[in-house]
Amino acid sequence: MGRQTTVQEKNAIRFGSGKFEVKPEGGEYINLGAMREIEFEETWEKVRVMSDNAGAIVLGIRNHQAALKGQMMEINLEKLKDLRGGLDTYETQAGTKETDVDQAVQAGSWSFGKFIKIENQNHDLGEITITTVKGNSTTYTADTEYSKVQDASGNWGIIVIDGENDADEAHALTINYEYTPAAHKSIQSGHTMSINPVAVRVVNTNEDDKEFIIEVFKATTEDGITLSLPADDDEDPAMVPINLMGEVDTAGETNRLFKIYDYQT
Repeated sequence: MGRQTTVQEKNAIRFGSGKFEVKPEGGEYINLGAMREIEFEETWEKVRVMSDNAGAIVLGIRNHQAALKGQMMEINLEKLKDLRGGLDTYETQAGTKETDVDQAVQAGSWSFGKFIKIENQNHDLGEITITTVKGNSTTYTADTEYSKVQDASGNWGIIVIDGENDADEAHALTINYEYTPAAHKSIQSGHTMSINPVAVRVVNTNEDDKEFIIEVFKATTEDGITLSLPADDDEDPAMVPINLMGEVDTAGETNRLFKIYDYQT
C-alpha cells in the first residue's frame, strides 16, 4: 500500500521533554530540575441546553482548566515551598563557613556587563564575601573593574565592567570567595489554609535552540506531598508527583488560562 500522505511540516514533530518551571507571585521562574512524565492537560465540562422540539440550542463549556504535572526527581525543599504557594514555612540552619573557594568561569561563557552567578550561596542568601576576581593573571579591583550584585531572585554574583580593565571575553576568570552553607533545610506546614497561585510553564528546546513553550498563568497545587521511598536496591530514586491546576485568571490580561508559544516552526 502506498503512503496516505507526506510530512507537512517537519519542524512541527516534537522530540524530547522540557524544562519545568514555576514562578511564585512577584518572583522569577524557578527551574525544578530533573523530572519525569511531564504532561499538559486541558479539561472542561460541556454545557448542553436542550429544547423540547429542536434539540440542543446552546452548546458551551464551563470549569475551563489546564494542568501541568510530572514527577519531581530533585527533592529540593525550597522549590517545593515555592510551588506550593505559601502553604509552608521554609527555614535553613547555618553550617560551617567555607573559605578559599575557587569558581572557574570558562572563556566564552561570560561577557562584559553580564551577571555571573556565584555557584554556592549563603544559606540565607546573605551577602557573599568575594576575596579576589582574576582574569588573564590580573587581579581585578572591586567597584572599578567588577561589581558585586544580586539578581532578581536574590542570588549574589559579579558583573565585569567593560572598558575598565585589560581583559577581554576570551580570557577565563577565577572567582575566589567565602560562603556559609546550610547545615540543614526544613519546610513546616499547617499554619495556613490559603494557597497563593503561581505561574507554571514547560519549555522544550530543539536541536536548533528554538523553543516550544506551554505556560499556565494562574495555577495551584492539587495534591499534598506524596513521597514514596523505594527499596535500597531499586534503580529509581524517590520522586514527588506534582500537579499544578490552572484556572482562568480573571484579574489578569483578558481572562487568560494558558498560552502555547511555538518558535520551532
